[in-house]
Amino acid sequence: MSTRCQAEQQREPITEHKVQQQRRQLQHHRQHGRAVEPASRRAALGLLAAAPAAAAALLLPPSAAAEAALEAAPQGSGFIDDSSSSSSQVVDLTVTYRLFVDIGLCPEAVRTDRRLGDKTPFCQEPEPLGRIVVDLYGRAAPGSVATIVAAARAGAYDSTQLSKVLPGRYLLLGAQGGRRSGLVQAPQGLPPNRDILEAASFRLPHRRPGTVSLNLSENEDEEFIRFGKDYRNLSLLITTGPGPVPSLDGENIVVGQVSEGLDVVAAITQVPTFTPNDNARALNDFANFIGDERAAKTRAKWGRPLQVVVITRAGLL
Repeated sequence: MSTRCQAEQQREPITEHKVQQQRRQLQHHRQHGRAVEPASRRAALGLLAAAPAAAAALLLPPSAAAEAALEAAPQGSGFIDDSSSSSSQVVDLTVTYRLFVDIGLCPEAVRTDRRLGDKTPFCQEPEPLGRIVVDLYGRAAPGSVATIVAAARAGAYDSTQLSKVLPGRYLLLGAQGGRRSGLVQAPQGLPPNRDILEAASFRLPHRRPGTVSLNLSENEDEEFIRFGKDYRNLSLLITTGPGPVPSLDGENIVVGQVSEGLDVVAAITQVPTFTPNDNARALNDFANFIGDERAAKTRAKWGRPLQVVVITRAGLL
């Protein structure tokens, strides 16, 4: 018999007792700041074979061990691990406010009975579609949520219309402009939003249907409004599902999640919209390629509802 075979026979088998002993040694070394290194490569492999989850957690660096614990944490704890971020920070998804949005539908996009001096841009009694309730993450996006809450309390979203409906992607509401056009007028004294200047505010993705975000990338507010010194962005995106919308990730600040009323979101996507055919899309792509400014203006009209989808009332629960 070779010397190597004799040595293999003389080695003690790896038992559960040895595993527990190695675990206690590793924990002791970690608590006292020592390098975590098993006595031998065979001992390390034995640990991983006998108790993979526990041994792996011990052999991981502290930050990775914390991530493993987060993955094993029960759902609904109010935290999420941002695995896509290089810093792998934890986002606090504590719900601090609940926003409700009551939705109605007018039979036509423009009132035919509107008289001179009438400032109501759409029908007086829209057909109720239902209520959307949004859980707002006031700790993950404090500046954005504070602005939205203040605007909702002031009635800024009441009697305004959704400006874009893109099934499979998102709904757009809260565009600013004249009240006679059914758009939002921001109240005076809204708090400044520091989230826009923080890279950490853009970590959360648009993976789930009903994800609500402060709209930056698809913002349609006129330049004379956006360049005002007191401008506060109140435009919101609500993803419609069923799949994620990765094109919105990193460009918009996720502020909450629809907790009630996804059926209302689905009903809104059934409203007919201005949708170009394939030829019109191809011509628009070509115009955009050659730098024709009209291409962007035309593309901005895509997804406009052909019936008015109106926010009859919005506020806090």
